[in-house]
Amino acid sequence: MNEIPQYKKWLLSFVVSQALLFAGTCYFNYRVDSAAYFQIENLEKAADANVKGNIVADLENYDERKFQELIIQKEKTVRNVIVTGSSRSMMVRSALLKIDKHQMYNHSVSGASVEDHIAIIGAYELIHKKLPQMIILGIDPWIFNKNNGKIQWQEWSQYYSFLANKLELKRKVDSETRYNKAYNYLRLLGLISYDYTKANIKYLIARQGKVKDFFRIVDNVALDTTLKDIDGSYYYPFSHRYPNENETESAALWAGSNPYSLSGFTEMDNLDIFSTFIQYLIGKNVQVVFYLPPYHPTTYKLLFNDPKFRIINDIELFLKQLAKKKGIKVLGSYNPSPYNLTNKHFFDGNHGLEYVIARVFDQEWK
Repeated sequence: MNEIPQYKKWLLSFVVSQALLFAGTCYFNYRVDSAAYFQIENLEKAADANVKGNIVADLENYDERKFQELIIQKEKTVRNVIVTGSSRSMMVRSALLKIDKHQMYNHSVSGASVEDHIAIIGAYELIHKKLPQMIILGIDPWIFNKNNGKIQWQEWSQYYSFLANKLELKRKVDSETRYNKAYNYLRLLGLISYDYTKANIKYLIARQGKVKDFFRIVDNVALDTTLKDIDGSYYYPFSHRYPNENETESAALWAGSNPYSLSGFTEMDNLDIFSTFIQYLIGKNVQVVFYLPPYHPTTYKLLFNDPKFRIINDIELFLKQLAKKKGIKVLGSYNPSPYNLTNKHFFDGNHGLEYVIARVFDQEWK
C-alpha cells in the first residue's frame, strides 16, 4: 500500500486545522454573544427590565437598534418626549428637561443616519399609531452626506420603509425583504467576524473569563460600567466620564484630521427627505426641537479650516434657517465657542462630557 505523499498530509492537516478554527470561532462567538445577535432573549429581558423602570448595567457592544425596537414594542404607552440621534446625543437626560424620568426616552443609536431618525418615528407610527408630544432630534452633520457609508439603519428598514412610503420620499426600500436580508447578514457575519471575536474576548476579560448574565439591574449610576437609565439616556464607564486630558487632546487632533463619516462630503444631500420628515412631524402636532452637539474645540477648528469639511457650517445655517421658518427651537451648535467649552469638557473629538450637554440645555432650554 502506497504511503500518502508528505505534501498531501500537510494539505490535509492544514484543511482540518482551518476547519476546526472556523468551527471554534463560530461556537465561541455564538456562546459568548456579547451583542445578543443570536441569543435575542437576553436583549429582550434587558429591554423589559428597562421599560419597567430599572437601570440596566453592563450593556456593551450590544445590538442597539434591536434594543430600541424592543423598547418601543414593550412600552404600553407613548412617553411625552423622545430623543433621537447618535452617540453624541445619548447623554441627553430627562433632568435637563426638568421632567420625570418616566416621561422621556432617549432612542439615540451609534452613528445614526437620517434613515434612523425616520425609522424610529416609523416604529412609533406602526406599533403605537401615536407619536410623542415632543421629539428632540440630535442632528449630526453626516446625516446630510450621501457618502457617509451608513448601512446599520437597514436593520430596521421596515419602519423606515413604512414612513418613507407614507411620506412619498425619494429613497425607498423593499421593507421586509431588505430588512430580513440585512439583519440576518449582520447576524451571520458575527459568527465569523474578527471584530466580533475581539469584542467577545474583551467582554470575557471584563467578566473575568466567565459568561455571566448579559446585564444587571442596579439602583444607581455611580458605577464604573455602561448604564442605561430609566429615561434611556446612557452612562459611559469611568474612563470616559473622567478622561485623561492629554489623551482627549490627542483624540481631538485625530478626529479633526479623520472626521467621522464626513469623507467625500462635497455637497449636502437628503435635504428634501429631512425637510419633508420635519413637516410631517409638525403636521402631527409634534413639538420638534433641534439639538446640534458641539465638537471639541480642536476638532472643530481643524474642520472649519479645511475646505473639505467646512460644509458643516452650511449645514448648521440650513438647520437654523429651517428652524426659523418652521418655528423650531434650536439648541447647541457644532461650534463649541459660544459655550466656552475646552478640552477638559470632552472625552474625544466628537463626544462631550455630560457637562457639555448640561451647559447647552441650561443656557437655552426654557
